[in-house]
Amino acid sequence: MNLKNLIGKKKRIKIIGKTNNKKYYVGKEIEQAYNIYIEDLGDYYDEELIGKEEECIIIDIIKNNLIGFILDDRKFINDIKKIEKKLKDTQEYETVKDIYLMERLKIKGKVLGLYLVDEGDKRKILFRYNPNRNLQ
Repeated sequence: MNLKNLIGKKKRIKIIGKTNNKKYYVGKEIEQAYNIYIEDLGDYYDEELIGKEEECIIIDIIKNNLIGFILDDRKFINDIKKIEKKLKDTQEYETVKDIYLMERLKIKGKVLGLYLVDEGDKRKILFRYNPNRNLQ
């Protein structure tokens, strides 16, 4: 299978360890046993992830390795719920298939979530400020 076809796909993985340089967690995709690398951004302790199953979205391919992003990032789940509630108040909600946290951004000491609202044929990018988060 062409790895580029996997970008944007949601996969269930089991975190099996970390790379030697400690920059990435290594996850094994449940169905087809692909290795998927998740960047360690300091949000979790190793014992919170290693050995656990998580959902991730494939966001990139670097040196023929799949790079993923954990979707169940507990720091931003409330923002996703707020976005979903706001969309429910509009007619747009009927077309929404899913909402993903794509990236955490730190701008001037404040953490922002970059969200993707997937409507099938069209996608929207949203920023959401998370005021009480302090990443080091």
